[in-house]
Formats: sequence, C-alpha cells, structure tokens
Amino acid sequence: MGQHKLSDEHKEIIGPAELYERDKVPSMFRPSAIFFLEYVPIERGARVLDVACGTGIVARLVSERIGDKGTVAGVDIEPSMIEVARKNTPLNASITWHVGSVEDMSFIETDSFDWVVCQQGFQYFNDKDRALREIYRVLKSNGGLAMFIARSVNKENQPYQWAKVEALSQHVSVEIGEKHRNLVPFYDGNENDLRRQMLKAGFRKIDIQNVIFKRKRDIPEKFVTDEDYADLDPETRSAVVADIRKAMEPFRTGDGTEVPYGSHIAIGYK
Repeated sequence: MGQHKLSDEHKEIIGPAELYERDKVPSMFRPSAIFFLEYVPIERGARVLDVACGTGIVARLVSERIGDKGTVAGVDIEPSMIEVARKNTPLNASITWHVGSVEDMSFIETDSFDWVVCQQGFQYFNDKDRALREIYRVLKSNGGLAMFIARSVNKENQPYQWAKVEALSQHVSVEIGEKHRNLVPFYDGNENDLRRQMLKAGFRKIDIQNVIFKRKRDIPEKFVTDEDYADLDPETRSAVVADIRKAMEPFRTGDGTEVPYGSHIAIGYK
C-alpha cells in the first residue's frame, strides 16, 4: 500500500512554546540551568519558586534536587508556556504551575518560599523594581533569590551577538547593528546597577558574579545560515554571514562550537 502525505489541515501545528521546549531547552536552557544551579545552595526539602519559568526546565531540575519533602512552583506570564510546562512535569514531581506576572504575585502568600530562582527572565520584566519587591515579599525570612542574567553585548561578554552587531553595522546600517546590540535578552546595566536594584528592594548579603557559560553549538557553517538573514539582499546576506562565521572560528572545537555567553549570577537574601 502506498504512503499518503498528510494534507496541510491534518498536520500537527506546533506552537512557539512547544518549539521552545523541543528545540531551545535541550540545546540552551537545560545546559545553562544545570550550570546556573551549581551556584545556588538549595537544600533538600526546600520550598522553591521559579519565576519567568518558561516551560519549566529550572523547576524540573530543582524538583530533582529537593526530594519528595520539598515543593516547587513555577510562574510565567505566558499561558502557553505554562501549558507545556504542565505537560512535561514528571509524574513524581511536586510542582505547581501558575499563569501570572512576577510584578504582581498576589496569588502567592507572603513569606512562602525558601528560594526564588530566575533564569534569563529578569531582563524581560517591565518594572524590575516592582518585580524584585514582589519576589522579596514571597520569600521567607532569610530566604534567597538567585538570578541568572545575560550581560550586556560587547565582544567579551557576548561574542556571537557582537559579531552580528558588527556585521550588520558594516553591511546594512549602524542603526540596525545598534538594534541587535540592545535586544531585550541582554541586561542593559552592569553589576553595580543590579546591586542597587536588589538593595532597593530590601535584599542583603548580595553576591554578584560575572560568569561565562559556554553554549555548545554546531560548526559555524551550520548554525550561522543564510536563512537567518533572509530579509537581506543576496550580496549583503552573504557578507553578513561570512563575517559572523569568521568571528566564530576561534570558538570552534572540532565537531562543534562553544560560544561564550557572559552572564551575571546574582544571589541575595531577605
């Protein structure tokens, strides 16, 4: 019997949250979460809140650490992320999921958690001071906040993103290059700005470390592609791609590339 291709209307539609869990979590956010949590002294039996949790990879890893006497909750403003998080919750994990804004967690009682963790979410908060106050409120006395925050874009902190900035500035326009330097995923302050924000919210014993997470990627010829710049004309596209690939050569590791991703790991206590 011949095989029949599914018509478009019968093909499964995969949404952004499912794609995030399928593609970005294994390649980026699970390895980075493992790296991040090595810095966070969460003990067995702890009550932990993962804010801006996405599809829940940090919460799932924390659940493994704290054991059956601990509990984890995850909060994200995007309902589809929470839906995927629920679908991927291990059967034996004590994790509850909430759709909501970190800037208004009125659905969570004051003094509820031993730890609040946040992987690459702080940059997205519209009102960072308000978010930090809410995190402070839901922590127990002596509870800790740990955040993993991508540092600003320069050649040392973010060499891949910096290569994009330089290539686009040279071959397209300075304005387009600057747009890629100031993207939301990268914190627009420095460790002193971050410390001031945490102090303002009431945190003490603040420790901020500048760390380098090395993201494992394919060889430059495969992860820097023409498709990434399909809106450019062919000549410009080729020049941009060639420059970025060249900039990635120092990070080649034989069968792949290890791209430095500079971040702050900030820990403070209530």
